[in-house]
Amino acid sequence: AINADGSVSAFFGKMDMGQGLYVSIGQMVAEELDVAFERVTVYMADTRTSVNQGGASGSTGLQSGGKQMRAASAEARRVLVEMAAEKALGLAPDLPQAHTALACIYCFQWQWALAWEHFQRALELAPNDADIYHFYADWLGATGRPEEAIAAASRAVELDPLVPIFLNGKANALFWQGRVDEAIEIRQAAFGLAPDLQMTSNNLFGTYVFARRLDEAEALLDQTRATALARAARDPAWDEKQDPQR
Repeated sequence: AINADGSVSAFFGKMDMGQGLYVSIGQMVAEELDVAFERVTVYMADTRTSVNQGGASGSTGLQSGGKQMRAASAEARRVLVEMAAEKALGLAPDLPQAHTALACIYCFQWQWALAWEHFQRALELAPNDADIYHFYADWLGATGRPEEAIAAASRAVELDPLVPIFLNGKANALFWQGRVDEAIEIRQAAFGLAPDLQMTSNNLFGTYVFARRLDEAEALLDQTRATALARAARDPAWDEKQDPQR
């Protein structure tokens, strides 16, 4: 439940017997809703507010109940984004960001035609908006238009070449077309821009492994681990939220 003050109540039908479920479930909900962990309160093992999912013996609480909580939280965020975009369009019908948000929502619902309508309107209103091209590229790829997806993703990078997520989007489009070496080159550029961003290191590592460039994959692991350890040494507050040994 999303409360009026912006806090979140998560009703979980299992119980914590020392496995750390309160923290784990709270983190999952917070991540999906994009709120601070401190804003989430988890209520457990109360059949007045949640279904009876049984106990958590054998440490099965997270693996048997976490997926459902994550899905419910993701759906809650989708509904909130859709409501906000529709309200924004009601107030300002020519707001390209609202059209883009609705298009993305329709993509997740596999309503491709509705998504296309809103992407087209967004591009008419803001033909030089990199964000729109980035998400439009995803739609093109999902609907079987890979070359157009590469073109749209390339346009996003052309408009804003210093945003790692745009570079990652272009690399994805190339990767799914089998242009792996080109994808690696772009992923390297994204990693160079944001080496502390988990997305850039994870995607580059995975592509190295796929391409059997294992020496480079191992070197990247060493580099990211050293960076994490150095940052933890400089910033104890960051160390409390991370595990640099992983």
